[in-house]
Formats: sequence, C-alpha cells, structure tokens
Amino acid sequence: MLTPQRLRRRSGIRKPSAEAMVVLDIGEDVTSVWSPGTGIRSEPSRVALGTGGRVRDFGFAADLLGGSSLLGEATAHPDPYRRREQVATEFLAWVFERAGIRAIQGSPVFLSIYDSSMRGERNLWCEAILQMGGDPLLVHRPLAARVSLGIPDDGPRSHLLAEVSESNIHLAVIRSSSVHVSRRMPRHAHVRIRDFTDQCLRSLDPDDELEIRDTGVYLYGWSAARHAGETLRAIDLPLAAPVSLGPTVLDGVRVIAEEVLPCLVTEN
Repeated sequence: MLTPQRLRRRSGIRKPSAEAMVVLDIGEDVTSVWSPGTGIRSEPSRVALGTGGRVRDFGFAADLLGGSSLLGEATAHPDPYRRREQVATEFLAWVFERAGIRAIQGSPVFLSIYDSSMRGERNLWCEAILQMGGDPLLVHRPLAARVSLGIPDDGPRSHLLAEVSESNIHLAVIRSSSVHVSRRMPRHAHVRIRDFTDQCLRSLDPDDELEIRDTGVYLYGWSAARHAGETLRAIDLPLAAPVSLGPTVLDGVRVIAEEVLPCLVTEN
C-alpha cells in the first residue's frame, strides 16, 4: 500500500494544514466529499458516456441519461486503463467543483478504500488525486465504519460488518483494529454469501463466532433498506445496529483524519 511518506515524496507535499484537508468516500452507489470550509456534498457514483467514450455528465444528471456505474462502460474503450484514468480524474474534478472545493493542490485527501483484491481501483483513484496535486491517504472502509458506528476497539473481539450496494455486498470481519478478512460478491448470490459468512465465522475463535452469531452483523454505508433486508436474510444473522442511510464511512474517515492530520503536520 502507498504510505503517506512515499506519497508525500512523490507529490512534494511537506506539511498539510487542517484547513486544506479533504475527506473522500467513493462508494459504489454514492460518492461523498467533505472539507472544513464546505461541509458534506454527496452525489450518485454515476457517469453517462456518449459516442466515442465522451463523458456526457455525472451524478443525478447522468442517472437521467441512463448513466452506468462509474467505471463500468469506460472499460469498453480500446485503451481501458487510460480511459478509466481520464474518467476518474474528470469525475473527481466535477465532485470537488460541486462541493465548492476550488483546488486540492497541496491538500491531504483521505480516501476510503475497499479490500486489497480491488487494488486496481484503489491505485486508479490514488493516481487521479496525485494528478490533481493532492496527497492521497488511505483508510479501510470497514475500519472507518467501526469508528462511525461506535463499535468498541475491544482487543481480540471480532465483529462482522456488511455494506450492501445496488449490485454487490461487501463483508468484512474486523479484529483488533485490523481487517481479518474481506470479500465482495454479487448481491443476489445468496448461497455464496451464506457460505462465505459461515467460512469467515468458522475461521475465528469459537467464542468470537458465537458472539457474532448472537449479536449479528453491522450494516454501514449508503445501503438502501430494500436491498439490505433481502440480502442480509441470506446471512441468517440479526442486525447489530439499525440500517444506516447516511454517509457512515465518510464520518468515520473524518474522525480518523482529525486524529492522523496533527501527526502529519508535526512530521519533520
């Protein structure tokens, strides 16, 4: 994973300021951005492409034009990665403009990420932020959700978290402030979801497995209730917390960013 020190050397950034901080959560359904001076802005993670791969619009307007998922149709271009890179940069520039963030030159950008199996997407967004002059600092989505949902960091105890998007479900087991296992699969693959959940729980300490089966799964992110209820029934576990429709991940990254930034500012 790209470290803050390595990224800072590459981008020439030395001492970030709290006023310039940006927090970015690029979810499958919704993208949210926050900065101290502008507050929160959320937009659908959608792009509408025209002939020749030309970007027609983003967000709500792209939905009206029949927009695809953010990077879906872009991979059909003859040079897929270059096309993805261009769309990613244009999308971020649009999101920042909508949020009233005029520039991110020299700003630390705290970016929530999925698991390491999605390394290509993670690197894509990091490169787009670097191209715009920002300094990407990565935060794992389930860990941000743990902070936002108030799940205690209680030593070796494990917790199961789930994020249900329009197309996929992300499952993660966190333990001792780290991600024990993380997986994404199609939302309608109920048998696979149940099998994977059972495999995850059997890999834990028996006491942890029993605790999770008793307390249930934490739902986070912009998950829509109608999707979540149908999908989580396949897990056969109770909900450990009410369904959240707000920017849970973004709020968690904000808290983490406020803790990390003073350390970065005081670095020699």
